[in-house]
Amino acid sequence: MIAAHELGQPVTVATAALARAVALQQNADGTWPAFPYRPPSSHSPFTFTALGLRSIQLYGHANLKADTAARVARGRAWLQSHSAPETEDRTYQLLGLWWAGAGRDVLAPLARALAKTQQADGGWNSLAGRASDAYSTGEALIALHDAGELSTADQVWRRGAEFLLRTQVADGTWHVPTRLPS
Repeated sequence: MIAAHELGQPVTVATAALARAVALQQNADGTWPAFPYRPPSSHSPFTFTALGLRSIQLYGHANLKADTAARVARGRAWLQSHSAPETEDRTYQLLGLWWAGAGRDVLAPLARALAKTQQADGGWNSLAGRASDAYSTGEALIALHDAGELSTADQVWRRGAEFLLRTQVADGTWHVPTRLPS
């Protein structure tokens, strides 16, 4: 739904119905359910909570404005009260709180913490002890720029972009090793 919004998809009866379906999946604690079988992107409650709250913000029906606000507030409270252990979690915690309207007092320390996990090669890894990868680096750069207000001229951002340029293969792609068990 976020991609559809970025492509200019207007709110319609269909998108409002999808947003309602997403809203109704929210857990009582404020999270949205994640899937445990495809790390890093589909196992993180931080990712699903951020994407869930953003989807209903963008496409929730106007008649459900109060319900949407309450759901976003529950999602924000959960994101703000939990520690994010991995790059995937840190990036979506930062993005989710930004989307939910958190102030600089909340976002700035999270952005600094994410920036501090940058590896010596300029990239970010998906898990402590693993090598940097394009997926984790790309999402960290987006979160730091958009939600963390980090300039593309900042040394942290430039080192991350240089990592991506250096590790891109001739066909324009990046190889990201799987985190799935063999």
